[in-house]
Amino acid sequence: MVTLYVNSRRENSGKSTLIIGMALRMMKDGYKLGFMKPIGRMPIQVDDITTDQDALFIKEVLNLDESLEQICPVVQSYDLIRDIYNDKKIDVSDKVQRVYDELAADKDIIILEGSKNIFEGSFIGMTGLELTQMLNSKVLVIDNYTSDSRIVDFFLSIKNAVGDNLVGAVINRVPQDQAEYVKAKILTFLKKREIDIVGVIPEDKLLSSVSIKMLVDIFNGRVLCCEDRLDELVENFVIGAMGMDSALQYFRKISNKAVITGGDRSDIQIAALETSIKCLILTGGLIPNQIVISKAHEKGIPIISVRNDTFSVVEIFEHKVKKLEIREEQKIQRITSLIDNIFDFDKFYTSIGLK
Repeated sequence: MVTLYVNSRRENSGKSTLIIGMALRMMKDGYKLGFMKPIGRMPIQVDDITTDQDALFIKEVLNLDESLEQICPVVQSYDLIRDIYNDKKIDVSDKVQRVYDELAADKDIIILEGSKNIFEGSFIGMTGLELTQMLNSKVLVIDNYTSDSRIVDFFLSIKNAVGDNLVGAVINRVPQDQAEYVKAKILTFLKKREIDIVGVIPEDKLLSSVSIKMLVDIFNGRVLCCEDRLDELVENFVIGAMGMDSALQYFRKISNKAVITGGDRSDIQIAALETSIKCLILTGGLIPNQIVISKAHEKGIPIISVRNDTFSVVEIFEHKVKKLEIREEQKIQRITSLIDNIFDFDKFYTSIGLK
């Protein structure tokens, strides 16, 4: 039985996306797979159970039979944090080991999702590194391509920490114009240091997009028209706070966008509707005039009215929308296809001990 720990340098690096793509392929290839997020840091309440948002989502996508308590045995909730500050003994490692043993009984592979950086976790009594040592896990790391030095330094630090248990690394969100450079320079450099880059995932607008329906939920908005178009995906966000002429020129440069503007800015709203737009998000709880609504109806563009002011909406966008993982079926299909094309699964199975 193989244990694979998937980790990254920071949040929003694509761990969940990678896990889903790999897991669906492994299950398709006939392997009995288990999944666990040992330490959850995004609490969510499901009936009377506190679990982790990502853990819940992956359980649902993979259609796993295990309970939420098995999928995520420890959640860094308010109650747990309070108990730690009150010096209450928390047996995190014992609980994780017990649940892991239950999962491992009939599995070929268990994929573990790291919560944050592998070196973090001392606060609750177990770092990711200690977890991999306890469960004798193979380690796969993923990081977004930002700069050479940061991503190379991170991969080298993981190699130094886990040694031969590092079975590979994945570079995510590589811009098209940087792909050849990454392959020629970074991959060659790391290979000499016995770090195998098993996948280079290109930057993909679909994977960083969000459905209009999800935007409605996040902003607690009211849909004013075209409710049948809420499954459309938004790739870009634009703040409309300029004059009419400047707005039209600016909007034409950006496709597949949501425009966020004041509910009283009918000039900006009309300018936006003249370009490639997926939806209008109008702030201040105001209803646009009938000309705007009629034009949106004609073009099939949903209008969402939100009570927050524009500044607050932008804050919500920065804190919530940018951190969204894959949640729509189109994205799951895309990442599955990408992973299938990028990974040499026969070689990867051999490297982790499945073959």
